[in-house]
Parts: sequence; C-alpha cells; structure tokens
Amino acid sequence: MSNTEFWTIINATVSDTQNEQSQLLVSKLSKMSKHELLAFEVSYRDALRRAYHWNLWAAAYIINGGCSDDGFDYFCDWLISRGQGVYENALKNPETLVGLATIWDTEYEDFRYIMIDVMTNKHSDEFPKPTTPPSTSPAGEEWDEETVESKYPKLTAWVEETTPTPPPIVPAVPKAIFWQRLFGKR
Repeated sequence: MSNTEFWTIINATVSDTQNEQSQLLVSKLSKMSKHELLAFEVSYRDALRRAYHWNLWAAAYIINGGCSDDGFDYFCDWLISRGQGVYENALKNPETLVGLATIWDTEYEDFRYIMIDVMTNKHSDEFPKPTTPPSTSPAGEEWDEETVESKYPKLTAWVEETTPTPPPIVPAVPKAIFWQRLFGKR
C-alpha cells in the first residue's frame, strides 16, 4: 500500500469523535482483503515509527500535563488519526497543534486495535510479528521535565490559557458530623 493510499483512508475517517472515527475505519478496513489489511498495518507502523520523536513526546507532555511511555504511544495514535496534514505539520513543528488538540485528551488507544479486530473478525487470522524491531528510544534530543515548557512556548501558553481552573478543594465534613447529619443526632 502506498503512503498516499494509507493517508487517503485515514483522511476519509477523520471525525469529531473517536467512536465515530472507529466505526468509519472499521467499515473501510472490513472491505479490504487480507493482503491489503496487512499492507495498511505496515503503513501504520511506518507512521508510528516516524512519530516516535522526542519533540512530539514533549508536545504530548505539555498538552496532557504529563505523558508516560504508553501515553505517548496513544498520543501517536491520536496524531495519526487526525489525518495526514495535521500529522505532517506536527512532525515538522509540534506547535502547529495549538488549537487542534484537546487539552488532556490527545490519546486514542483503541485506534491501534481496530486493525487487529478487523483481521481477527473478518479473516480469522492475526498479524505477523513485525520484521523490523521497534525503536528502543525516540529520535531526537531528550528533554527535561522541569524545562520542557520552554521548548514550545506557544503550545505551553495555549495550554495554560485554555486549561480550565480546577474547582477549589472543599474540606470534607468530619465523619462524626456526616453520620449525625445522615441519621440525625443521637
């Protein structure tokens, strides 16, 4: 499958919700032969490999208020799911995600399992193990959690401006008073 064919499928499924996009992608992939689905998965792995970069991990960290290894994998899935334009722009400059991402919600774990589900349900088979081992470390230069916000100041400012202020913490009612209110004074 060519890069163009892969992105044509992804672009055609971009939706407002992950649930809607998942349904559209299942519909498209279910029409593929086993060979085509294998080729789609290879293209997906290539897109993941290209996105496995410290710069994008920094963006995910800023947008999500932190980002674990798994969280970064799911961020890359989310990024791919947004379509070729968003993906390619973010590879060049992660600050292009300003206004496109949803604060604390840029993970799409189910995206990676759609292909597996279609392969299992339609072809009663599994994907072969990838022949290329995954990267053990992201490309690019590692950053420090204490200073990562300075790496992408526009992204950081946007997150700070659009992040809702959490409600104030109200002290809990002491247990004795809670039970007295619940059952009445004794």
